[in-house]
Amino acid sequence: MTIQTSVKALGGVWKKYDDEDTDKEKIDISDIKKDIKDVIQSAKLIIADESQYWAAETCQIISDNSLSCKHKIAMSATPFRDRGDDILIHGCFGKTIVDINASYLIQRGYLVQPTIYFLPIKNKAKIKKTSYANVYKEALVENPIRNELIAKMAIEMKDQGRNILILCKQIAHGKLLEELIEDSVFLHGSHSGKKRKEHLDKMRTGEPNITVSSVIFDEGIDCKPLDSLILAGAGKSATRTLQRIGRILRPFPNKKDAVVVDFMDCCKYLKDHSKKRLNIYRTEPEFIINEKR
Repeated sequence: MTIQTSVKALGGVWKKYDDEDTDKEKIDISDIKKDIKDVIQSAKLIIADESQYWAAETCQIISDNSLSCKHKIAMSATPFRDRGDDILIHGCFGKTIVDINASYLIQRGYLVQPTIYFLPIKNKAKIKKTSYANVYKEALVENPIRNELIAKMAIEMKDQGRNILILCKQIAHGKLLEELIEDSVFLHGSHSGKKRKEHLDKMRTGEPNITVSSVIFDEGIDCKPLDSLILAGAGKSATRTLQRIGRILRPFPNKKDAVVVDFMDCCKYLKDHSKKRLNIYRTEPEFIINEKR
């Protein structure tokens, strides 16, 4: 069962992890609720991937109900919280016993070294919208200069034989980019698992292609041929930023490098978020950062 189903069986309510969490689940579990509860309360071992989520109230409920558990093991590429409340993770699993960062793995050939290009977008510097939602819509989703630049870079990368992933936060943005970028495919949460799998299998062949995706590709996707990432969306989350870059760092035959394109959006709210992402990249000594002025 999923985390959402588990919490419902325990009498709790699933809550979003952060403002980018869009996963929803509508399943009637009334006939198996007791069975799920019994499994959780009788399990002797818990192995948790993406352990940063275990500071959330949802996961805390599951941990509190693991009455028989003797061994708990947690793993994550980003085993910390943006809010700094890591003590809640430690409460479930204890303190970190092994810490291996991306730079350590790059130095030993387990990951590919990325070059991160940070491009300034200044055409909305004097935007007067007040709310974050309005600024995001005008400066990112419906910004023709920014979107056309993304399209141009994606097409050039494909012509170079690269395998490109473009990540955005909003479906409206993804649809605009799909229209702009010839031969691109946009995937989001409303697509069936079958459609996602079929496209992911195509991506894994290593043939040059352009995939536009919503947050469903943020984590948990293993597609080693990916070597180029364009961050069309924005945000300040350290965990999500590093998870996204991780999509293109896995070695693959004839894969020599990895390229990330991010943006310094010079307008209200978004500029501060861009700076926070830049500072996150700087925490990894092996990340090559190329800032455009």
